[in-house]
Amino acid sequence: MAFDFPTSPSIGDTYPVTPSAGVPVYRWDSEKWTTIGGVVNGKPPVYADGSVPMKAQLTVVNPPVNPTDAAAKAYVDAADSLAWSIAPQTLTAAQQVQTRQNTHAAPCDAAAFSGMQINGGMEVSQQRGTGAATASFSYTVDGWIQSRIGTASIETKQGLWSTGGFSNILDVTVMTAQASFTGNQGVWILQYIEGYRIARLGWGTPNAQPITIGFWTSCTQTGTYTGSIRNNMQGSATRSYAFTYTKTTGILQYYTITIPGDTAGTWNRTDGIGLMLTLSLACGPTYTAPSAGVWLNGDYAAAPGQVNAVASLAQLWRLTGVIVLPGAEAPSTARAPYIMRPYPQELITCSRYFQFNRYGEQGYLLSGTQGVFFHSPVVPYRSAPSMGITASSSVYMEVPYQVGITVTNPSIIAGHMAATGGDYRISGSYNASSGQDYTLGIYTQNVQFDARL
Repeated sequence: MAFDFPTSPSIGDTYPVTPSAGVPVYRWDSEKWTTIGGVVNGKPPVYADGSVPMKAQLTVVNPPVNPTDAAAKAYVDAADSLAWSIAPQTLTAAQQVQTRQNTHAAPCDAAAFSGMQINGGMEVSQQRGTGAATASFSYTVDGWIQSRIGTASIETKQGLWSTGGFSNILDVTVMTAQASFTGNQGVWILQYIEGYRIARLGWGTPNAQPITIGFWTSCTQTGTYTGSIRNNMQGSATRSYAFTYTKTTGILQYYTITIPGDTAGTWNRTDGIGLMLTLSLACGPTYTAPSAGVWLNGDYAAAPGQVNAVASLAQLWRLTGVIVLPGAEAPSTARAPYIMRPYPQELITCSRYFQFNRYGEQGYLLSGTQGVFFHSPVVPYRSAPSMGITASSSVYMEVPYQVGITVTNPSIIAGHMAATGGDYRISGSYNASSGQDYTLGIYTQNVQFDARL
């Protein structure tokens, strides 16, 4: 069939002007005639002038054929969302792979750097390595704190993991059981997220945006588990949103929870605590919210129905793959591991909050009992860090033209330390005398710089 297209068309002109059944409608896009937006039997409807509503450019369920009247136009315009025009599909595994390949991957790539959490994959453990944290309110792997009130005690440490696309996991073991919890008692795993990292959400304003939390967890005690988002540390929070999830098996399972943006309250947007993410293992009534799934005035760590996961010895609870994303979307179960930042970038992120002294930091021997050293961090700290050193350790320092100097029973004397570094002193017993020609370099990593929230 031959077509006699107009010789001098204008942008938007269609041909044929009057649609006919079974004949495509062409449109001039300034350089060519195209059938994009055209119509064939059983395809999306068009207006009488040949234009195609945006909603109708998707697959339409049982569309009218070649509608040209006002009723058909109203039929299309009646849709109040794009979802109306998307036909449900059941795809095979091969079709799912092909669909993903046909979809631009940039949004998922961008999301990997949008995660507001730190160390969600539990890979970075600068302070303890694979050693355990046992004290209440102590850091275990970078960014994660165990907190408890009551007689129960837990041990938290970095564990190895070989399934689900993750290499590491946070292992929590019950060391002292507690049968019931009263008042403000409870056991929690939590993370503080810095205000700069959540500022984009606009919380506390009318334009507050939602977040979506994703995480993998397993446990030996099944039941209803809960958690919360709060605007400050426990004991100081004034806004809370409690949520629930249900563990039905002991295997690692993936959960996603979308939380609407909070238009009320005060949320830090600088270098203080922006929000606190809490996952509860047990919780008494003081910190249990009256209801879940709604923003509340108050300081709540859990939702009603929280199971007691520390009621017996040797109970296990594990966590990994935590993401806190702006928006209402999260990756699927199969794709969730792909969103995690790689270890080198996660280590740099964690170094904003905690570092050890760098190998070869230079110093000067003031006397037989004191040396001054100069610290330059890998990345600037969140704020001027506090410093610490293990009192029982020995610090070995290289000295030009000498074997070395050992300092026993070292302690830190605060110097001039800022977020970008500075100087400090190590006091102890040096096996050398002071001298103008000594240049010292710390050989082992014994000094820790702590700028955690």
